[in-house]
Amino acid sequence: MKAMNQDIYNWTKKFHQGQLSEAEWKELMQAMDDNPELADAFYSILTLLKGGEKEPPAVDVRKALQDHIRKEQPGKQPIRVMITRHWWKIAAMIVPILIVLKVLWPVSPDGLEMAKTIQADSVQMEFVLPDNSQVVLAPHSRLSWNEDFQVRTVSIDGEAFFSVQRDSLHPFTVEAGTFKVRVLGTAFSVQAYASRPLKVDVLHGRVAVTKKSNEKTVVLTALESTAWDEAQGSWDSSQQLDEGDLAWATRVWKIEEQKLEDIIPGLERMYGINLELANPALAQCRVSVILDHKSRQEMLEILKLILQVDISDQEGKIILDGPGC
Repeated sequence: MKAMNQDIYNWTKKFHQGQLSEAEWKELMQAMDDNPELADAFYSILTLLKGGEKEPPAVDVRKALQDHIRKEQPGKQPIRVMITRHWWKIAAMIVPILIVLKVLWPVSPDGLEMAKTIQADSVQMEFVLPDNSQVVLAPHSRLSWNEDFQVRTVSIDGEAFFSVQRDSLHPFTVEAGTFKVRVLGTAFSVQAYASRPLKVDVLHGRVAVTKKSNEKTVVLTALESTAWDEAQGSWDSSQQLDEGDLAWATRVWKIEEQKLEDIIPGLERMYGINLELANPALAQCRVSVILDHKSRQEMLEILKLILQVDISDQEGKIILDGPGC
């Protein structure tokens, strides 16, 4: 236990100083996933460091956590005694209330009550969580969280992009079925559809993604992506991202000498449109453009100028027609 105490303290001190390496980050995340008490110790020690603590705590992590709880909740022991003596009276009052709450409130996969839910219908939604983290919710997706947000945990059904407000004392967790995604402050997206494998894309920062049933964890950094491979029982982290993969949420995409056929799926998702090429030769045309919060009409005018094409709207489909390249 003493060796592990020293490891946790050293990791936490380096994190506090901004000197934690990627390898050490992975070790820390794995240790906290293997033993939840170490996660609590990490945040307790970080609190001590922010208060000026210079040496490792003399007690083990379990006792440090217990001391921390007693300071935060000084009346905890008398409440336990009262509950022990009068449990049957309290149960008679609480059980009916719990039944009502079970029916009315959505619950996350880990049993955390979620009092607030936002549902996006046919168009994506943008909103801000109580901690000032920003969310872009994809169409036909749902996000739930506890309204006071003292524990920064949300539950996702569908897809969302998160720009998380950094708070080193309160990690941000996304619950997605049998998976969890944990961060301190970053920008990333989560795809959690029942019919598809879980997929996480990271724009910047670090994100730890865990399969709860076997505690297999992968840590992603900027422009990395992973998806759960059910057949292999492991994470597939071979994919690399560019800004276009997340442009549907960020509204920013720097396109450099890419084939038109390769950027059409991203443009369709970014603008909620269907694009078709009347002349297949257009598919090989190269496009270089910066789309920075451009409207749909502005984007089409840019393509028209670059590709020298005619653009028409036919039954909800946008047709590009021209000689090709």
